[in-house]
Amino acid sequence: MKTKDLMKEIDKFQYISFDLYDTLLKRYVWRPKDIFRIVEEKGKEAFGEGFDHFSVDRVEAEREARKKLSEIAGCLKKNILSVKIANKEYQLRNDISKKDDVCEEVTLQDIYQCISSRYTEEEMEFAEKAELDAEYQYSTINQEILPAYRYAVERGKTILITTDIYLDEVFIRKVLAKIGVENYQYLYISSEAGYTKRSGKLYQKIVQDLDIGYDKLLHIGDNLHSDYEVPKRLGIHCIPIKTEDIHVTYLQKETDRLADNIAGKFINENILSKPVDERLGYECMGPLIYGFSAWLYTSLQKNNIRDVYFLARDGYILKKAFEIINEGEIRTHYLYASRRALQVPAIVSNPRFDSFISYMHWPKDVSIRYFLKSLGIEDQEYQDKIIEQQGLSQEFSIKRDKLREDKTFRRIFTDYSSRILENASREREALLGYLRQERFSGRVAIVDIGWHGNMQTHIESILETEHIDGEVFGYYIGVAPGDNHASEVSMQGYLFDDHKNPTIFKREKTINGMFEQIFMAPHGSTQRYEKKENRYVPVLYPNEQNDPASVKILQAYQRGALAFVRDFDGFLNKSDIKSDETFEREEEKKLNKGREKELAVKPLSEFFASNAVIRQFMYPTKRDAAIWKDVKFSDIENRNFIVSKGLAYYKRCPKDFIRDYHKSFWKEGFLQLTFAMRSDYHRVRMLLQGLNEMRNKFRR
Repeated sequence: MKTKDLMKEIDKFQYISFDLYDTLLKRYVWRPKDIFRIVEEKGKEAFGEGFDHFSVDRVEAEREARKKLSEIAGCLKKNILSVKIANKEYQLRNDISKKDDVCEEVTLQDIYQCISSRYTEEEMEFAEKAELDAEYQYSTINQEILPAYRYAVERGKTILITTDIYLDEVFIRKVLAKIGVENYQYLYISSEAGYTKRSGKLYQKIVQDLDIGYDKLLHIGDNLHSDYEVPKRLGIHCIPIKTEDIHVTYLQKETDRLADNIAGKFINENILSKPVDERLGYECMGPLIYGFSAWLYTSLQKNNIRDVYFLARDGYILKKAFEIINEGEIRTHYLYASRRALQVPAIVSNPRFDSFISYMHWPKDVSIRYFLKSLGIEDQEYQDKIIEQQGLSQEFSIKRDKLREDKTFRRIFTDYSSRILENASREREALLGYLRQERFSGRVAIVDIGWHGNMQTHIESILETEHIDGEVFGYYIGVAPGDNHASEVSMQGYLFDDHKNPTIFKREKTINGMFEQIFMAPHGSTQRYEKKENRYVPVLYPNEQNDPASVKILQAYQRGALAFVRDFDGFLNKSDIKSDETFEREEEKKLNKGREKELAVKPLSEFFASNAVIRQFMYPTKRDAAIWKDVKFSDIENRNFIVSKGLAYYKRCPKDFIRDYHKSFWKEGFLQLTFAMRSDYHRVRMLLQGLNEMRNKFRR
């Protein structure tokens, strides 16, 4: 039911009853029994393998406790004073509630009594407190129901919280305060009342206590039986809601890994509280940069590295994300760098044409101007002069794999070598000054998006040539398997490298251009360095991503991603249950000691961290394709993500469909926006790409 319709129903009644679990309150786990898995993990940290099967034991213990309660109820009706359950004899007066009537609900203590034979007393107390801690820590408000609850409060309604649960009143009130549920007048808990909603007796108690008729009460809840069928038979007006609403589009709902499930549910329950234009980044890029930052933090601690340099420009948002998790333990730096800024100074150490071609990064087609720029010749007039002297056209280019044997480029390199080396030496001195100024030496890490390690190779080569002490470790979003410098330098990738996740590499490779765009920094690429007022500063190219609409979309996307990192890190690190004599025990010190380390960072699996952002570009919705349609892709040339005139137009002009498909940088987005149907457009794109490659092969 929509919030507006729910509010209309609330207007009709004075007494409003809200179910708690899965109605007002949500947990940051997809399944309630995952809470027991959390306890199991904590138990294994504290006590070892004895906790390996705790989650299964806990489920079985609750089943046994309920069976025991049922048999006790049957015996009481027959005035039998003892009962044998699971080869254990229970004296009823010691096992039932103090009420004269038959108790219908178990308590948490009842459940743990049924598990006591499998664990020591210390382990039992640890587990029970850990379960309460997890229930508290992983509880949150239901963002969809919150407006209706607040509306009821504002309208002066008499509000009841009504729940079937084995937890006690003191704890439930703490949880309600934690999630921000206030201004309720009554709290009915089955374990305290001795009656349940599922039997109907808790509803009977409510109307008796309030001295009202059943028809005066409105109950809102998610359980078909206890929140709808039972109260409806009594004459209570009921509004059923969904137990689980999925608010995410691309995120994988459930995985085998607990940390991934927690992160996914966290996103699902919090995403509606974010601005609409930030939600996609919260869902898709958020897990990626959080997962990377957690992995990076763990890696730096393991390798005892205290200085980490994030390379411009892709390292810009990675630095922001890492600093949220890091909280100053590791010194972070932003190092202005680019292939151009590092490669030109490296010519000094590689003054021969063949070695220059080998260490440089080259695009598939190398234009004459790109080649001259790589040599450090960037003056437009001087470039024109060289092109004219060599008798070349402005559009002259060479295929990457033909560079080494091309006589024209070799001749240019030889003819202008003195000028090239003079400029390279000047830039090298400025680069060295900048590195020394930034204290880039000793045991340090560099961070970048990836993929081959070219910049790290250039930096280490310069350090070695200049006899600067440095041990550099490279950490990347990904390292292209088999096509990198891992044999020369220390480098590893989070998502993939030579040793892991070839499937993720293949998936990312198909959407690499879009993937790189989301790491946009608010400044241009680094050209070189120069000294100004006794400081070395980077000289930047104009920012090629200067389209206002594109910048607005990408900045909102990044804000959403960073919001997730802040929210999730805050959730994992915030204080647990506040001090209270009920919870302050010596055993909690052990729990808190382990928790501090565990909650500091929670690494996500590489597949989960990357899956949503990859799916965003592989399988876009029509809405997202429409929003990102006019984002400009800027690299060697400027192109729109999507150039589509709509299906109706292409029916009249089918040739334009082929033209615009090839002009669109984001092929899946183009197909989705054009046809607007549920289909696997990534598969269509790969099929078309394969057919095109076959056609070109036959032509050759």
